[in-house]
Amino acid sequence: MTLIESINKNLQDLPDNKLVEVPRFVRDLVPEAVKRQRKALKAFHGCLDEETAKVFEEARAGSRQLPD
Repeated sequence: MTLIESINKNLQDLPDNKLVEVPRFVRDLVPEAVKRQRKALKAFHGCLDEETAKVFEEARAGSRQLPD
């Protein structure tokens, strides 16, 4: 079994509540990804009107929750 196959198998065995943590953990392993994300967020800070910002925040919060 290759390393990637082993990782994939381990991911398949994770319960959903732990699986949602994987993307953030992997992203944090790559410092450049975090820097790019922060730069993009700073570039768009203040660009959304109040209603659009509210919709964005609700969508962002919902994306981190598991469906029932």
